[in-house]
Amino acid sequence: MALGAQGVQIGTRFITATECIAHINYKKTITELRDTGTRLVDMVRFRIRALHTPLVEKILNSPMDTDAHFNIQAVEKSWIRGDIDSGILPAGEVSGLISNIESAKQIIDEMVGGS
Repeated sequence: MALGAQGVQIGTRFITATECIAHINYKKTITELRDTGTRLVDMVRFRIRALHTPLVEKILNSPMDTDAHFNIQAVEKSWIRGDIDSGILPAGEVSGLISNIESAKQIIDEMVGGS
């Protein structure tokens, strides 16, 4: 904001918030990434940035039906139950900068310079 931004996108950071229902495996995977830990995945009609998991590696290296890994069943298995190899896990490029799991209040306080 000090540089003139009118807003920020912080969805990935809030996935790692303690209040978020995302499984701890999803959260930990984000916090363990390096700055090259995400990839763009073509989903036929759109593209998403996702965690670079073995599943994403397979999708990138061979033609696969991404619909089978980005539907309600895959989301339930991977995002909620923690089987990170069952589905595509969206995450922004900033993932490599996220190193801890904190409350939403702590995340906001850190952003606005509070303690």
